[in-house]
Amino acid sequence: MFNSVPGNPATGTLCFALIGLGKGNDAYTAGHTFSTQLSGIKQSVPVLMTDPATMSFSLSLDEYLKASQVAGFGANQQPTQPAVELFAQVVMWNPIVFPQNPEQWSRVLKVKVFQDGRVTGSLSGDRNGIDLQVQSQVSPDGTATLTFPFQIDGM
Repeated sequence: MFNSVPGNPATGTLCFALIGLGKGNDAYTAGHTFSTQLSGIKQSVPVLMTDPATMSFSLSLDEYLKASQVAGFGANQQPTQPAVELFAQVVMWNPIVFPQNPEQWSRVLKVKVFQDGRVTGSLSGDRNGIDLQVQSQVSPDGTATLTFPFQIDGM
């Protein structure tokens, strides 16, 4: 359902943007096994340290509506009701930059995607070193892009 914007394949990929179905404590392994605060991890995207600190996903509004039917929202759904909910977290392992505490993570970002393309985000959980947000933009053809800008403290 989610397509990542391709990046430049290079060595030294240390950050991962994770998309899940809810909050929980599923483990995620990518060289290092991370203790996440997500459940039902469906997507993981490597974020290269040479890239801007952001990751984008694109969905059409038609896909929002299809996903909303799967999620249990009916045809009588009001326009103000969310069509899709997802949960995001960024994790990072860097013993060189952070020798005392090499595993860094963001709080869990709960994202509600509305039928008109608007999004809201709310943070929960423990936080250690990464600030995560969500932004959206809808193009004239109806394709909505979700962007997850993040900032790593100390970098």
